[in-house]
Amino acid sequence: PELRPGQVFVLARKREPLRQLSTALTAAGIPHAAPEETRLIEAPAVRDLLALLDALASPGHDLSLAQALVSPLFGVEEDELLRLAAAAGRIAYLDAPVADTPRPWWAAVQSLPSPSPALARAQRLLADWQAAATRSTPHELLDRIVHEGELLPRLLASSPPTEAGARVQSVQALLRAAL
Repeated sequence: PELRPGQVFVLARKREPLRQLSTALTAAGIPHAAPEETRLIEAPAVRDLLALLDALASPGHDLSLAQALVSPLFGVEEDELLRLAAAAGRIAYLDAPVADTPRPWWAAVQSLPSPSPALARAQRLLADWQAAATRSTPHELLDRIVHEGELLPRLLASSPPTEAGARVQSVQALLRAAL
């Protein structure tokens, strides 16, 4: 019979054999998860979600917003980020000059004329989540972001097969930790 993810668990007295097994599975292209290898805070999907929470709490944190926008949650492309930076008055790009008084990227996202589909989706979701942040617990907000943002399917679609399972598990672990 064919095995499915989650049906095989490997136990060992020491971590080194598990690391060697993980290396061999990765080399063979076999998806697996070794959660003890990485601290939760270091997982890419978790860092992206924490950047989003930072941007929701502090709309002036442009770097956090940029990280969230390029994450699988939104999938904003590099040229769109350049357009956004120009709209914020941070750089000269195409026909947009550098502004005398730049504004936060958050304001630029919300007022960008004719945004790309990814940025239009970000405009809508970010505004909704920022409003929800003032009346939700951290777990409720994270749960809403994961579900409304369709994060888990987006992670699965955008991650290499050998990493997709671990990324989904890290998001689920963050949700559990937020409880």
